[in-house]
Amino acid sequence: MTPKQTNILEPSYRRDFLFKICFGFILIILVSAVAFYVHFDKSFDDKYIDVLSTLEQLNREMRYGIIFSVMAQSLFFTLLIWFASILWTHKIAGPLYRLRKSFLQIATGDLTIVTRFRSADQLQTIPAIFNSYLQQVRDRFLRINKEIVAIRCEVELLAEECSKQDSNETGRRLQDCEARLHKILEQMKRTGDNNEW
Repeated sequence: MTPKQTNILEPSYRRDFLFKICFGFILIILVSAVAFYVHFDKSFDDKYIDVLSTLEQLNREMRYGIIFSVMAQSLFFTLLIWFASILWTHKIAGPLYRLRKSFLQIATGDLTIVTRFRSADQLQTIPAIFNSYLQQVRDRFLRINKEIVAIRCEVELLAEECSKQDSNETGRRLQDCEARLHKILEQMKRTGDNNEW
């Protein structure tokens, strides 16, 4: 049975990101257009010579104004994209960093960890799946441990009975089984949380 397929990223995440970028672009263009208009809004005199002088001055200023406007817009566009990409990547990089920390803890034998993400992070389905799987591993680990402990107790009883009956070979074999089970238990203790044993 395959698990239900879900989106790793929220469906609206990409759309919202693109909307924010487009809104930022439009806002920057509108602000620069208004600033451009306010800066170059000059009234003309009634005299023809004064009008030509004002137009000539506007022509010179407009070249520098356009260059300045394009440079300012490029700078603001770059900053907008930089900040937006940082926010966008942190919502994905943060969860990946937390998963990496969880994997490193598991590699040391700590099976008691619980992975959580911030509410604004993406990849929200992964911690639930990961924690569920880790809980299944812990449950299996404990179940196997209980079975081994039960077998060990039974072997100890058989070893005592055999030693009373003076059956050296059977007792030796049972002691060998007990030693092997003890070795397995010790290995399991080293890979799991010692508080649970």
